[in-house]
Amino acid sequence: MSVIKLIREKFGGRVIPRTSIKTIPTDKSVEVVKDNPNRVGLLIQNIGSYSIYMNIENPATAGGGLLLLSNGGTYSVGWEEDGILPCKSHHAIASGGNSTVIVIELILIR
Repeated sequence: MSVIKLIREKFGGRVIPRTSIKTIPTDKSVEVVKDNPNRVGLLIQNIGSYSIYMNIENPATAGGGLLLLSNGGTYSVGWEEDGILPCKSHHAIASGGNSTVIVIELILIR
């Protein structure tokens, strides 16, 4: 059975990836992804030269929250293991200099 067929059977639709690149500043927390009840998975990787801190649903603060180290620090959540976390908004702030993240969202389409 193909993965596409398994996904259709499990979700009653299809799942599409949505990729974006975001700059994370040091002077204020930014919303990396907004709330989305159709997001079943989320991966955020810090591809920049400075570490970033993340928070769920609320603004991030430098030195607090989830740490994504520079040059590859990764955060990944999926609905099966992490419940509603993929659906929630995620915020980030950089430490030491602006940084960059790649964001891959898995969106359920029915």
